[in-house]
Formats: sequence, C-alpha cells, structure tokens
Amino acid sequence: MPPAPGRERCSPRTSPGCAPRSSGASRRSCAGWAPSRSRSPLRSSAARTDSLVPTAYETRHQVSSRGSARIEANLTDPCLGPVAVAAHHRISVRLLHLLFRDEPETVGATIRRLRLERSRADLADPGLGRRRIGEIAKRWGFRHQADYNRAFRRAYVMPPSDFRRQALPG
Repeated sequence: MPPAPGRERCSPRTSPGCAPRSSGASRRSCAGWAPSRSRSPLRSSAARTDSLVPTAYETRHQVSSRGSARIEANLTDPCLGPVAVAAHHRISVRLLHLLFRDEPETVGATIRRLRLERSRADLADPGLGRRRIGEIAKRWGFRHQADYNRAFRRAYVMPPSDFRRQALPG
C-alpha cells in the first residue's frame, strides 16, 4: 500500500527527489531535488556552477557556503538532508561531510537548527497565532509533530506550546 500523502519516506533506496522507484508509475519529487540528466565527466566550467565539486579557483569555504545557501533555500522540503544535498550536487555524502568539516556543526545539524529557528519565529508571530503548531512544523519540513516537539524541547528547553504561550500576549 502506498504511503499517505505527506508521509513519503526519503532514504537512499528512493530517488534523491523522494519518489519511490516503481515501474511505469508517475514519479513525484520533493521540491526539485532531482539532479540534472547530464552525467558527462567533462563538463564545461559554466555547467559546474551549481555543483559542489570545487573548480581550480575555489576554496573549500566558497564551496561549502554555496551548499549552505542551497540548504537555506530548501528548508521547507521534508526530504532535505545530507543524502539529498549530496545527490543534488552529484557528490558522495562523505565528500559533502568533508567539505563541511570545518563548519561548527554537521550538515544535518545545520538543517535541523535552521528549521527550528524559522519555526520558532513563526510561533512568536502574532499573525500566525491561529495556525496550529503541527502546521508550522510541517511548513518547515518536519514530517511528524512528535519529532518536532522533541527537537524543539531539546533546543529551547521548553515545548513549542509553552513557548507560544509566553511569546504571544493574551
């Protein structure tokens, strides 16, 4: 039985775009994470601009900052993770982690922190006061509210509901 909408799993066994591999079925993808079709090793430098593979004139910092910008631009995608980022840039997960080794946190921790920061801002926003906590969590890429609650409590030492009560007057 196929998973319920919004409950698709992202794993190395599925395509980088979260679509289950099946014969003849239409492929659904998450927020355009499928890599381009050209797999030629001899790409021009113009074609390499979106890749994390460094050119001769780039430093490790420039390459990891381009990866960080890509992460920030796709935080709402629930399939966003080290495997998806590496697949998008057509590099191995190991190389992705090597490129980020001088950063203060891992790729997965960066994604989690940024999602929590954005969701915390939404919880404190009076304009979003009527939106349920689960909707805010799903908006920022958390698949399950229980996972979101645990991550929020670990990061901010209180559950999201208590934070919202303190942040919003009345």
